Order: sequence, then C-alpha cells, then structure tokens
Amino acid sequence: MRGLSLVAPLLALAAGALAFAPRAGAIDTLRKRITVDFGAVPCMTRIDRSVDPVVELSWSIDEEESYPIPDDEVVGGRTHQLLAIARQDAGALPTWVSQTDIDATAAVVTDFGTPPPEDIWTQAPAWPSDSWTRVTPDDPRIEITFEAAAMGASWDTTGIPEGAWQLIGYTYDPPVNVSSRREGLFKVVDDDGDGPPALFIEPKDVALTMEGRDLELDACIDAAAGSSLSAYIGEVVGGGAEIEWEQVELSLDELPARGDFPFAVQIPWGAGGQPLRAYRVRLDVEDPSGAVYTAYSPRVYQVSEDPDGPPPDDESGASPCACRADTKGTPAASLALLALLAWRRRRAG
Repeated sequence: MRGLSLVAPLLALAAGALAFAPRAGAIDTLRKRITVDFGAVPCMTRIDRSVDPVVELSWSIDEEESYPIPDDEVVGGRTHQLLAIARQDAGALPTWVSQTDIDATAAVVTDFGTPPPEDIWTQAPAWPSDSWTRVTPDDPRIEITFEAAAMGASWDTTGIPEGAWQLIGYTYDPPVNVSSRREGLFKVVDDDGDGPPALFIEPKDVALTMEGRDLELDACIDAAAGSSLSAYIGEVVGGGAEIEWEQVELSLDELPARGDFPFAVQIPWGAGGQPLRAYRVRLDVEDPSGAVYTAYSPRVYQVSEDPDGPPPDDESGASPCACRADTKGTPAASLALLALLAWRRRRAG
C-alpha cells in the first residue's frame, strides 16, 4: 500500500502542534499517532449525483488504540475522522477542526497555548466553508480499532459544490493531531456533466534526477475537451509552506479529457545542488470557461547538479521554453514539440 503523502508538511504540522503543547505528559506528546491508511486507490473516481450521491469509503489501520484512554487525556481523543478538501495544498493542513476541540484540550492540557486561526479548519482564512467539508462528524468520531475501520463510512455528497474533492484522514489525539491525504480524487458532477476541471499527479518514487533532464511522471484528468495544461516546479525549503514556482517545459503525447496520461517536466539548468535540492511539481489545468484547478505532486524529488554543466549552446542555464499542452492538438503545441526536438538534437550534438 502507498505510504503517507507529503511527509515534510506532516512533520511540520506535528512540530507546530508541539510548539503550543508543552504538556506535563511529554510521554503522551511523543506517543505514536495512528493514522488513516487509504491504501492504493484509483487516481480519479467520478461520482455522478444524478445516479447516486452516496459513495462508500474504506481505509485501514496498522494497529489499534488502547481503550479506555487515561483520565488525563482529552475525552474523545485517540479517534479518527474523515474530511474532504475542494483544492489541493502543497503545505501543512490545519491541525484542529473547531474551537470546541481546542477548549476541551485546554481544560486538560496544562500550559496549552492558543492555536492561531489558520491552524483551525473552522477559522482558517485560507479554508472558507465551501473549500472543505466534514465527511464524518466531530462527535462522535471513529474509534481506532480494526472493527471500526472495517465498517468504513458512507459519504453523502449532496449539497457540496461540484468538482474535485480529496479525502483527508484526521487523527484527533490532542495535543498532537495529524492528517493523511488519500492519494486520488473524487470528481463530483451532476447529470454526467463536465463540471469544473480535476487533476491529480500520481505518487511516484524517483530516487534522484539531474538538472537539465526530464522528470517523468503520471497523472489523471477529468476536464472539458479543449482544456490546457501548464507545468511548474518549486523548491521545497523547510516545511515547504511557501514555495516559489517556476514554469517549466512540459512534454506529453496527448492530453485526454478524461483518463490517465504520462508526462514529463524538464528540470532547468541551475536547479540542481550539492547537497541535493528538493522540488515539488505542480500542474495547472484550465478549461475553456477559464476555470483552473491546481495539482501538486504528492512526492518531493531530489535534484542534483550535472557536473558537466549545460551543453555549449545553452551556457545561460535557461530552460529552452515553457510550454502549454492542450486536450486538442493545436499548431502551437506542434511548434513547441518541434522546438523541443530541435533543442534536443543540438544538445545531443
């Protein structure tokens, strides 16, 4: 089964929780949190609400929690909850759902600081109410047992906006709460329509890539015909909360309206480092109406320097071009491909 995604943001998330939870029970703070494991899932799952708005969800856990929980822990802790987000995010997610959870923790945990609004789902400016939803309730949450995990949950998508939704497994275990992301999307539509665009980059482990080379990945899409794609890379520094994105060359044979497709992004000259530098890949899909959806690679990729440097005809270190790919074969796309082939021939020479 796939490992948890976005490891660096998850560590940053836990570190942030530790910062405002210096409890006397340091052992509890350091105790392993049991996360939701969604396993291997389809890259894109379409939900047509005109057929059935309810989707059945499943997950697993690698071990059970111990119950009853100690008296000095928060009532209702050591539990799971499912959330869903309407956009992907390359950084850490909020670690608290509501003020109610914070008040319950403050009543038990000594020297408990006040989490900032951006760390609380119901208060975070970056997460308005139409950008996330509870799939299962805050009370009661789901006990972390094999039996409870085997029961799964039903998600009624009635009332949420059309478009892409990513499932989040939330472990409520104050003072350190953690999240794990399902590595695939649900695309919610009505009457089998196109709906807003949806795009997901498949998790792929690549040991190492080198500047000036292609990084080959896979993705899936569900968007109106005629949509276009743009590619970017961004260096991940620290927890990766703030990433500066650089548009890069995108190569692919064909962009379908729905389905899986391979693609490659070229790592620009000068992007490598010794020690290695870490990058995340971003793809933007824009449909003919102008609606844009952004996908981020679940994995971070290590880039090394090329000891030989760029080819003689490219001493500037600049990427030859930054291209867009369309779901319809356009003259611009053909010219971009010819330019790419010509550049590669010059480089090979």
